[in-house]
Amino acid sequence: MPDPTDPRAVADDPSSIVQQMPKVSTEVLPCPFCGWGPEIGYGDAQGLIVACCITEGCPGEKAVAPVQEWNRRATEADLRAEVERRPGLSKAAQDVMAERQRQISVEGWTPEHDDAHDECELAFAAAVYALESAWPSNWQDRQRQGAIRELWPWQAGWHKSTTQRRDLVKVGALILADIERLDRAALSPETDGGQDAPADS
Repeated sequence: MPDPTDPRAVADDPSSIVQQMPKVSTEVLPCPFCGWGPEIGYGDAQGLIVACCITEGCPGEKAVAPVQEWNRRATEADLRAEVERRPGLSKAAQDVMAERQRQISVEGWTPEHDDAHDECELAFAAAVYALESAWPSNWQDRQRQGAIRELWPWQAGWHKSTTQRRDLVKVGALILADIERLDRAALSPETDGGQDAPADS
């Protein structure tokens, strides 16, 4: 049997790529947004990949990812279940809290990571999503959309606008993250436990 790690073997017999590839676990979790079972295919370089959130009714971000990465994203379902156990929260508040937990647990945007963004990056990112939700993109409004995206504080690849409601959920989570960052900064040793921080008006 040809060596599956040898690209020449695949080139000689591309139809046998499935048989040649090492066995990889194909067990994947359902989409955390719509609950659909994702589609599995073979990637060019990463082996098995997962594609989901391809239906118009899914509020999640369209994504194609390796199986391990997909399963990490799918843990959002567990995060949502934890949030939903908290009494007294509206559906909107639950979604914002779940998104905040997702940013920490899935994306890795920990409080320590947020503390490094002390030039209003989180607020700017929230502003972009909020403005875009107010002015949905269309061919007549490209100039306005371009001006809005000039405010985006990070590389364009991190800008992931989807539906109006989903974007507003991200706005709430980003604002919450920035408020938490400000609260931590106010209690830091540099401000003498908040003594030097300006009081709220």
